[in-house]
Amino acid sequence: MAEEDAREAGEDPVVTRARKRFEQAVEAEDENRTKQLDDMRFLASTPDDNFQWPTEILRMRQKPGEEGGIRPCLTINKMRPHQRQVTNEQRLNRPQITARPADSRASVEVAKVLNGWLRHVQVASEADLAYDIACDWQTGGGEGFFRMYTAYADEMSFEQEVVFEPCADRFKVYLDPIGLRLHPAGKKCKWGFIVEDLPKDEYEAEYGKENELDWNEAGAGDQKHWFPSGNTLVRVAEYFELEEKTKTICLWADGSVTVKGSPEEKRYAGQTPQEERQTKIPRCIWRKMNGQKVLSTKEMPTKYVPIIRVVGNQWVLEGKLLVDGMVRPGKDAQRMYNYNASAEIEMNALQPKAPITAMVDQIAGHEDRYRTANTVPYSYLPYNKVVEEATGQIVNIAPPSRIQPPVPPAAFIQAKIGADQDLKATMGQWGPALGEPSGEKSGKAINARKSESDVGSFHYVDNLARALRYAGAIALDMAAEIITTRRVVRILGEDGEPDHIVVDPDLPVPYQEEAGEDGKPVKVYNFGLGKYEVVVSTGPSFTTRRAEAAEFLTSAMQSAKDPVSANVLTYLAMKNQDVAGAEEAVAMLKRMLPPQVQEEEQQGGEQVPPQVKAMVDQLKQAVGHTQGQLDAAKQALAERDQKLQGLEAQAKSKDRESLAKMYEVDARTLAEIAKAASEVEIAKAQAIIAASKQPDNPALAGVVPALDQVLADLNGKIELLARSTVAIKSQLDNFEVAARMPQGAPAGQPIQ
Repeated sequence: MAEEDAREAGEDPVVTRARKRFEQAVEAEDENRTKQLDDMRFLASTPDDNFQWPTEILRMRQKPGEEGGIRPCLTINKMRPHQRQVTNEQRLNRPQITARPADSRASVEVAKVLNGWLRHVQVASEADLAYDIACDWQTGGGEGFFRMYTAYADEMSFEQEVVFEPCADRFKVYLDPIGLRLHPAGKKCKWGFIVEDLPKDEYEAEYGKENELDWNEAGAGDQKHWFPSGNTLVRVAEYFELEEKTKTICLWADGSVTVKGSPEEKRYAGQTPQEERQTKIPRCIWRKMNGQKVLSTKEMPTKYVPIIRVVGNQWVLEGKLLVDGMVRPGKDAQRMYNYNASAEIEMNALQPKAPITAMVDQIAGHEDRYRTANTVPYSYLPYNKVVEEATGQIVNIAPPSRIQPPVPPAAFIQAKIGADQDLKATMGQWGPALGEPSGEKSGKAINARKSESDVGSFHYVDNLARALRYAGAIALDMAAEIITTRRVVRILGEDGEPDHIVVDPDLPVPYQEEAGEDGKPVKVYNFGLGKYEVVVSTGPSFTTRRAEAAEFLTSAMQSAKDPVSANVLTYLAMKNQDVAGAEEAVAMLKRMLPPQVQEEEQQGGEQVPPQVKAMVDQLKQAVGHTQGQLDAAKQALAERDQKLQGLEAQAKSKDRESLAKMYEVDARTLAEIAKAASEVEIAKAQAIIAASKQPDNPALAGVVPALDQVLADLNGKIELLARSTVAIKSQLDNFEVAARMPQGAPAGQPIQ
């Protein structure tokens, strides 16, 4: 009704719907945003900011006119090391987005190159920055965000790429609160906003002047007005919403499903679908708008709202969604530490410095020197002797001495220690994880204590992995649609080495090999066939794993008991070294490897199962055997040609016996070649089955083309002999007819 009323009033229903949803997000997030703003101030606090002190207490302690004057308000921020322990662990062991086949039409080979493409788009758009900023907000305030979109590769390109972009200010993002309850990463959200403030002159240059209109809604941490009077900034919003469109889908004989009328359907021209039905397909519509109207609109190549949320702790209590990070549970412990540290330093400051005690006569004439003894480092302090007046003898008394200095109050020290322990308990991190010495002596025991802290904060890393799994699904969804024509796509290996592949969306199979311009085989892939699911793995980076492998292999090499094992381990250890000259050393060491190891290295280092290797050897023998049969068939054909040369003259004179001999030679040779062709067909079928089990095995890949060549030669000979035998049989039939005709019978008279 609201949209209908807006339409009748001349307002854009999209703007009306957007305003209503924006108000809904502000209302749902108000409590969380207020607390998150305080959490982030608390985490960012320094001695110059004092955000960790309650406002009223800070005001009372810093009033000069109050009794006691200004009192210390120390800020010793112990939260940052705890928070950085989690965020830096994420940077050291970055989660990796990985695609894998999810249905029968998907391919392991395509999944591998998809993983390389995912690595490329993340590196090209600096996705690590988006992850780092989101994790800072996640651990600090409880939730962070990053976004995804598609853009042209450069200003002179027509090819689009997927882009990961950080949301530097969490308070500029508003997401569907109902969708966030259904999925913490935002996968179920149906709409969302990202707002930004543009300089007024920049806005007017791009969109023109607008009348001021207050869209008087914004959450905590964000400004309240979209067109504030006297302000030099103008607010615009990117508004994302899913629109469902009714489409007809078709099921084809090969199991694939296409949308009726889509470009993919042309692959099945002339075929009848096995089944059709109507369905609703969601599509993300992006709009840029101000508080008055929609400025621009476009359809995004995805069925998701491409705003990804990275959450810390999430609770649903009394129908409200509450979130927090590491800071909020530890606030009181941090305040206790600050207060006791301030009280301790205040007490020490009020304590007088250790005074000197002496008889007045002892320091008479030296009063100035003793008065400044606490500030001037005198090398000596003289004093007078004391003489008894009656006897004139020197009185035996002690020289001037300092009084014992005051002892700091033990209660404050113990309170600080207790507050520090409370802070560690609320953070779930203990001393060894922070580099503090502990009672454990062995490395195993120390690592066990560290793992306790890792478990206590692991849910932050796990929630990031869940968010990246959603981001990977969006990236794959976009990839299948932005690559609309055959093109070369850049990918990255796990070690960061770049490569290029060819992607063709019109390819009828997931991938196939084609002959390149230089004659070398080129693999072509289709990202749009089959379904691929996304998993996220967490662990050390490739560089870290490589360094660990080098260390382990070096240790194993030193303990090797035979030269062969030592050579192999030395070669593997050198392959994992990142030092100058390593490549030359690897090339030299490779020539010293045993022959069987060199063969495996040439095949890419893949381990071939024994049964498959046996099949390869058998198929190689089959190729040799059929090649021998082909040679025998060729020899038979040569003998046939030689015999035919002596029979041709007789054949010209219609000698029935000569024709019969020619037919016998051709028939026998044809039978031999047909038998050889049948055996080659069986060998080829076995080779195809073996190759399907080991698609990347170069030995198997070479068997099938060799058998195809043999089979082509055999089929050519069979076709030649078949034509020859048919011709000779026709002549023999004519001889038979002529022999049965009575002599002198008129031409064309039927035979009785």
